[in-house]
Amino acid sequence: MNSRRVTVLGYAVLLLILVSNIRLATAGPFLNSDDPEKLFAENSVHLIYIDAANCPDCEKFNQIYFRKFKKTELATKIYFTRIKTTYYEDTDRDKDWPEFLQWVRDRTDVRKGAPRFIVMSGRLVVANHYGNSSWKRDVIPKLARLTGFDLKASKPKSKSSTSQSKSDRDK
Repeated sequence: MNSRRVTVLGYAVLLLILVSNIRLATAGPFLNSDDPEKLFAENSVHLIYIDAANCPDCEKFNQIYFRKFKKTELATKIYFTRIKTTYYEDTDRDKDWPEFLQWVRDRTDVRKGAPRFIVMSGRLVVANHYGNSSWKRDVIPKLARLTGFDLKASKPKSKSSTSQSKSDRDK
């Protein structure tokens, strides 16, 4: 091969690596689409999560809350995009945001603060919450309402409600 072909091939491999690092939807339980039209379709629900490398709260979110959330049925009903930034003090850098999502960043004015959760219904930003405390209190209920998911029906029954008392078994 000549050096020009090697250079072109090298750039192609580099481009594939870069594209794979900014995939819009992660593998796993979430609806998966790299197509902005699907992400912004009228009835779609899209969660954008801003994750910063220097953020202890993000680390906690990733290890505890996100790990549990990925195992839920609700996760299978939404599109998910993770925006990875270096610093929680600087979450609006162009290089961290896919070009077609930069309008969301601009509309929500996310300059700093992580973990941050932006919930979208179609092309509408319907929630913009910051911090782990907002995850269960605000974000999960909002996602459930938008998808029609019944949180109460999906909760496992407590041990006391599923076990029979000794007197009930003896009857």
